[in-house]
Parts: sequence; structure tokens; C-alpha cells
Amino acid sequence: MMNPILSSSVRRRMRGVRTPVIIALYDLLIAAFALLILDGVGAKALPMSRMRSGIDYYIMMLGVQFLLTVLIAPAMTAGSISGERERQTLDLLLVTNTGAFRIVWGKFLESFAFAALLIFSTLPMLCIVMIPGGVTLFQILTAMLFMLVTAFGALSIGTLCSAMFRRTVASTVAAYLIVFAIGAGTLLVAGIQLNGVAAKFNYDTSQFAQMTTRQLMALVPKALFVNPGMGYLCMVADQTLLMHSTFNMLGSGYYLYYILEAMRFDLLVWINMGVVAALGTVFVSASALMIRSGRRVRVRK
Repeated sequence: MMNPILSSSVRRRMRGVRTPVIIALYDLLIAAFALLILDGVGAKALPMSRMRSGIDYYIMMLGVQFLLTVLIAPAMTAGSISGERERQTLDLLLVTNTGAFRIVWGKFLESFAFAALLIFSTLPMLCIVMIPGGVTLFQILTAMLFMLVTAFGALSIGTLCSAMFRRTVASTVAAYLIVFAIGAGTLLVAGIQLNGVAAKFNYDTSQFAQMTTRQLMALVPKALFVNPGMGYLCMVADQTLLMHSTFNMLGSGYYLYYILEAMRFDLLVWINMGVVAALGTVFVSASALMIRSGRRVRVRK
């Protein structure tokens, strides 16, 4: 049987005027980079510089989509539970046979479905990069999956904050602070650990070739596994091989690049997606438990 909260929320969202407007604006922003790729594609022979430009614009399109996902997703669910409290309708939902888990997961999945619609609506624009060459369809689909997992994690943070705070404004602010803490905090911790790696190897990256996968895994700061931004860099580095200079800008990124390259960037992307998806599931389930326990306290009183 379909979740009634999910069914009702989807109908309400898709019948509104704001939904097609958001999708159109989102796609227009990505299409602007796609038009730059199409410039000169009709020529009989594509120069190497044109192929390189196509890959650069592909990286930009993914970067813009990643930033939009991280910025939009927390706000989409930050008012899912707190909004019901403000309208004084949460208690009415809890006394029905729906249950706390179905309420929370229904609202979460409705927002996730809309985020998936936004992400996959840009698939035709991303496929344009296949015309000049440099990126395969499998790599584009992998990027789409990565964006979905990133949206899943960001939406779960908004849901958790919505269950913790009674006001939507407070939950929205807390959600963005947590997202910022995950992004900046993990990089700070990783930078400190990488400074120790730099002191140990003394600018000699040839030692990495002699190390086993387990030894390399021990060198990677574990905080990076929960950072979708690092997952994005690893994904782009695996697909385009053009991110060496970007890693060098991250303090001790010189060592980080060689360590991650020796461990395979594609493997690290899948590890990052698995960790983010697992944490997102825990956050949403914890939100349902918080609502359920709060209801029991009110009933006892």
C-alpha cells in the first residue's frame, strides 16, 4: 500500500505553479553551459582544444549542479516536520494509523523525488558533452547517481533538524550550519592529518607505489568519506584526469592526490556514496524515533 503522506505531498507539489518554474530555472542554468559546448560542434573536424573545452564545461555543469543540490536540498525538508508543528497538525497525524515512520519517510521521499526530478531533468544537457568526446554515458550516469546520493544526504540533514526544532527558521539555519560543518570541518581535520603524512614522507611520493591498499587506506583521513565535496573531486578526477592542480590547492593536497590515485578514485567515489547514503538513512530514521518518543511523552502527561 502506498504511503498516504507521500501520495498527498506529491499531488500537492506537482499541482502547484512553483514546481515547473523551479525546474525551468534549474535547467536553464545548466543549459547555458551546454550551449557553450555546442559552439563549434558542427564543424567537420574538432580540434583538440574544442574537446578539452567540452570536458571543462562538463566539469562546470557538474560543479554547478552539485552546489545547487547542496544549497537547495536542506531547505526542502527543513520545514517538513517543524511546519506541521507550527500549523498544529502534527499531533493530528500522529493519532492516525499512519505512524511516525511513515509520516517522516513519506515527507522525506516526496522531497527526494522532486530533487531526483531536478537532477535527471539535466541529463540531456550533460549528454551533449559526448558529442566532442571525453566522457562516456556510463560516467554521466554515475555522476547522476552521485548527485542523487548527495541530495539524499542533504535532505536527511534537513529532516533531522526539522524533527529537532519546533520552528522552521531555526531548523533551516541549523541544517545549513551542519552542512557547512561537514564540508569545512572534515577538510580541516583532513588537512591536519595530511600535514603529518607530509612530514613522514618528506615530499617523496615514490613510496606510495610500494604500499598495499590497506596501508594506503590508513593514510586517508576518514573524515573525507563523509564529505560529498571530496567525493565530487574524486569523481571528476576519475572521469577527466584534470583535477591534479585542484587537489594541490588544498594545502597538503599534493599527497592526498597521490594517495587517492593509488587507491583508485572510482573506488573512493563508491565508498563516499555508500557512507553518505547510510548516514542519511540513519538521520531520517532517527527523526522518526524523535517524533515517536515525543508523542509518548505527551500521552503520558
